[in-house]
Amino acid sequence: MKAGLLRNLSNVDGIWYPNAGSSSVSYSSTGHQECFEVENRSFWFSTRNEVILSVLRRHKPLGTMLDVGGGNGMVSYFLQRHGVDIVLVEPGREGVQNARKRGVQNVVCARLQDLDTSEDLIPAVGLFDVVEHVEDDIGFLRSVADMMAGGGSLYITVPAYQLLWSDHDERAGHFRRYTLDSISRAVERAGFSVDFASYFFSPLPPFILLGRVVKERIFAYRTKSHREQKQAEHGNPAIGSLFRNLCKIDLAFISRGIPILFGSSCILVAHKANSGITRTAPVRSSALSSGG
Repeated sequence: MKAGLLRNLSNVDGIWYPNAGSSSVSYSSTGHQECFEVENRSFWFSTRNEVILSVLRRHKPLGTMLDVGGGNGMVSYFLQRHGVDIVLVEPGREGVQNARKRGVQNVVCARLQDLDTSEDLIPAVGLFDVVEHVEDDIGFLRSVADMMAGGGSLYITVPAYQLLWSDHDERAGHFRRYTLDSISRAVERAGFSVDFASYFFSPLPPFILLGRVVKERIFAYRTKSHREQKQAEHGNPAIGSLFRNLCKIDLAFISRGIPILFGSSCILVAHKANSGITRTAPVRSSALSSGG
């Protein structure tokens, strides 16, 4: 990570912290630990990682990538293992501490706006299930664009379809779910041009509709806690294996650059459009070859 971006930060036990206070986005107060308990055995998190990596192989970052709001470092650690030059930027202390335990090498406990880009603009940003936690999503995306180099790459995943809104979204601190059209419009209004957009997790919407929405709205059934819900949805190895295999079809299409028209999540790649700085050759592109 370029030294200029670390200006006004202090390193404590391998984690960079802002010298001034830092606020956070809408997120469950226990969310990091609840996710940490299930991430390593969850088909959902492992499949999302594979989808993100397949997109990065086709749309390579220009340089160091910041995993903004990356929680416990699940994505950062996976991409780091596959040769991606990545820095986790996460405002939650519990999240960054979990990330260090996991083995993430470059960890910053801060918001993106706590970094100093007066000399070094950011070449690539990942927002993996982050934008739905921000009330003013377009304003947030514009602030991201302001800190990025011209032609810099933006990678986003968000939950799909407001029809699938449930108590899970409320407990997680979501403000909305998206369609490909709505997340693409938000990104474009913020000053980016969309390069690729697709749904993924195509087998999941019917199960989410029945397992969350119908149970809540028709049968008035809710789990006792968000932790209980996560354990139930991510903790069954047989169900996880089934969905992991079903989602391989999504991965096969996306890895070939073929968008999927249906799914419970969206993935989008864009680049900053409104700058005179031209795109340059990707840094460390060999690390993102199909051989991993």
